[in-house]
Amino acid sequence: MRVSCLNYQCLTVFLIGVLFNAESCFGHDLPNLSPLIERVLPAVVSIKAYSTTKSVETPGLPEELKHLFQANDDTGVPGKIPSSGSGFFVTKVGHVVTSYHLVVNKQNFDVTTSEGKRYKAKLLGLDPIADLALLKISGEKFYYLEFSSEERPPLGTWLLSLGSPFGFDFSADLGIVSGHNRVLPARDRRYFVPHWQSNLSMNPGNSGGPLLDMDGRVLGITTQIYTNNTQSIGLSFAVPAPVAQFVVAQLLEGPKVLRGRYDFELADTSSTPAAAKVASPGKSPLLEGDIIVEFNGYKIHSAAELRYRLGLTMQGQQIAVVVHRKGRSRNLMLQMR
Repeated sequence: MRVSCLNYQCLTVFLIGVLFNAESCFGHDLPNLSPLIERVLPAVVSIKAYSTTKSVETPGLPEELKHLFQANDDTGVPGKIPSSGSGFFVTKVGHVVTSYHLVVNKQNFDVTTSEGKRYKAKLLGLDPIADLALLKISGEKFYYLEFSSEERPPLGTWLLSLGSPFGFDFSADLGIVSGHNRVLPARDRRYFVPHWQSNLSMNPGNSGGPLLDMDGRVLGITTQIYTNNTQSIGLSFAVPAPVAQFVVAQLLEGPKVLRGRYDFELADTSSTPAAAKVASPGKSPLLEGDIIVEFNGYKIHSAAELRYRLGLTMQGQQIAVVVHRKGRSRNLMLQMR
């Protein structure tokens, strides 16, 4: 028994030593988030979206139990089913970006700031492909966040998350970028949104919230988590800032994103994972078997990467491409429809 006790004491001393060494080695690198959170929190909002619906049909259910299936908001008024999430200002005049899946098929929107001010919002536009939406509230001189130009934040990049998990408004969390180019179920297979992965503890209510770098710029927007139930297991996914910025710019002009459409089809990526090979040219100047190696000035290494770049084009835009055709490089122009 005495030896066992001594082992525990040794273990305790060892763990204290490890923690002390870790702090002395890495303590100066750990960010103090208080000043950053204080600065950016006024730009973050909590959102409740309501759909005016009838109560759920419950044939055969005893009358005394039917109230359990009535749709209610937090005021107890039947007829509203709320969904809760997060968002943030992207202009000083009240434009708020959030998640598409939070607001789709909803008619009424309440936006609450970190100062406790509550506003009614109007839905301006939706983009199901990137899972983003744009709301507008009346007012001016709101503090807003700017997007980073970083497409692939290096693995290990610090991230600050702000959102409303499970309705706990304006919660902060710290994590890192832990993966790139995650393939998630797509609403339109013509385009690819290269989500990146983090180890942040995301839960229902975080959707639409910003992921910030240590300078307060938006690196991504939380959209999905991977879980075996409904709670976080440390696998969350974000839409990259350049995609979000592209979507927001278009939704500021109209109710939907008008991406460039194209005629050609790409070969099955399972057989050519490292090449954007043309399977059917359609009405484009491409030929079957062409391998697209450059698109709009960007090097292309895979079909997924090409679909990502295609998703950042606009209708009517002319795009310069370079293809490998029968051992030679050719410069072509594609007209996006």
